[in-house]
Amino acid sequence: MKDLRVALVMVIAVALGGCDSEAGGLASGSSPSPSPVRVIDPYELSTHCGVREARIGDDFYVATPQLIDGNGSPPDGWSNPGMRGVMTVYDNGTARFAAGSVGATFTLRVGATDWLGPICS
Repeated sequence: MKDLRVALVMVIAVALGGCDSEAGGLASGSSPSPSPVRVIDPYELSTHCGVREARIGDDFYVATPQLIDGNGSPPDGWSNPGMRGVMTVYDNGTARFAAGSVGATFTLRVGATDWLGPICS
């Protein structure tokens, strides 16, 4: 009887394993989640004139999307001129800033050596 239970469990496990695609055991149409490679806590994000860019070490990132109210300031809920939170850098060239109920996603500007331009007038 014990052998029958073990065999049944193995059959179910093999059958369920077949529900995944062959690409790393992921369901069809999904992609692997990025892995965090660095967490900076605390991180001070410049928000003066909106949430536009971030500098992490020697790398420059652009907010995707940029978060700017209609007056050239950060949206409601964000501090100005800066906001303290946690920046997580991922292995796929993105970074995520989180502070309380607000957050922003950034994309690495490969090869960038400076800010995009004047932060604001």
